[in-house]
Amino acid sequence: MVEEDLALELLKILASSRPDFAEVFTQKAVFSTVSREASGEATFASESDDGISMYMESGGKSFFSALGPAPAETLRAEARRLAEGQAGSQAETREIGRAGALRKRATPPGFGGWDVQSAIERAADGALASDPRVLGVSAIFKESLSDTLRLDSSGGRTVRQEHSWTAYVKALARDGRGARSGARIIAEDHEPTAEAVSDAAAEAGRAACLLLEARPAPAGEFPIVLAPQAAGLFLHETIGRALEGGLAARGSSFLSGSHGRPVASPVLTISQEPLRGGQYDDEGNPVEKQLLVEDGALARFIAGRKSGALIDAPKASSAWRGSYRSLPSPLLRYMSVASKEASLQKMLAGMEFGFYAARIGGGSFDAESGSFRFPVSEGFVVREGAIAEPVEPMEISGSAPEALMLISEVGSKRESHPGVAPRRREGIMVWDIAPAIAFGKMTLAPAGPI
Repeated sequence: MVEEDLALELLKILASSRPDFAEVFTQKAVFSTVSREASGEATFASESDDGISMYMESGGKSFFSALGPAPAETLRAEARRLAEGQAGSQAETREIGRAGALRKRATPPGFGGWDVQSAIERAADGALASDPRVLGVSAIFKESLSDTLRLDSSGGRTVRQEHSWTAYVKALARDGRGARSGARIIAEDHEPTAEAVSDAAAEAGRAACLLLEARPAPAGEFPIVLAPQAAGLFLHETIGRALEGGLAARGSSFLSGSHGRPVASPVLTISQEPLRGGQYDDEGNPVEKQLLVEDGALARFIAGRKSGALIDAPKASSAWRGSYRSLPSPLLRYMSVASKEASLQKMLAGMEFGFYAARIGGGSFDAESGSFRFPVSEGFVVREGAIAEPVEPMEISGSAPEALMLISEVGSKRESHPGVAPRRREGIMVWDIAPAIAFGKMTLAPAGPI
């Protein structure tokens, strides 16, 4: 990573042209991955990505340069070029230079302290013990480490380190009717234990076996309960996306102009929580707990420095970037949904016929209209208030403004689940902590292409 003394020198070069704002952002990231197939064959890959970006705003225009590893004099020349090039440029935003490519590293001794051999063996034992129809498991273990330094022309300075471990376990099950797979993911800011990986593999095995028994899903509008994972992802991808200040400023969110108004059922309260492992966002603002939706009413949007100014959102602290290669943009990284008193049994009790969605995946969502479609990978029929037979993959669809108003109950037990938010060609790890949530109705249909 670029040394701080050189980063300060580059910032001074940018500031010499007296811009309205200037920023230097440096990052060093390492990604190490071990993949192990059911056959026992293992592969290791490790990549590092070092680079720096320089950004300026002047006269209503913005200018951006991102570069991979380069000699100090090359970086100085790039800063001078950026500072001089801003005068008279007609481009709203331009990229000068090209960020460096990911680079392979030699295999390090060990893997982040993990005993991968023990973890994969326990994972296989856990999955195989869950049901005799489970044939085996494959697993991917990933460790990510990112160090960043950010300096700006107003005197801001922030240093942040993010360290995360992810385990993705997939189980394959087969009977006379065919084969199905189930998967589970663990993402932590500490090393998952071999026991945790084994438990995840056992859950993946059970999920695969349930799909072997699944029946076709009927189509129509039905009451539905989303389990914590499904509820968290649904809210994050719908209302969480629509809360982004950039969309609100352009009028491209169904929530635009709704500040202070009811946008969901009064049983729903959502907040942004401080990010685990980091106290500042990628614009140097402290990340504090902020109520976004309170008792169904829109309390505030999430925003960065520029989008916050456009929608008058004070203390913006929700600007994140995939890496030094991109500029920060508003994003809800750690969503917390407040729990209520309802138990799962209570939510199901009044349902004569409906559905329980244990897990959903990323689908499609239009922030302006609020329309959505999400695949349900694990779903069950509910009959007379009890979870009954599993159904084959289906999808839920509808209008978020309507669905949010039809939330009838919010559960008492919350769970935390990870996800990845796409940003251009990059991904940013996000977390949802949510309970089960009951909706008066949603449209269900057999799964089709998204």
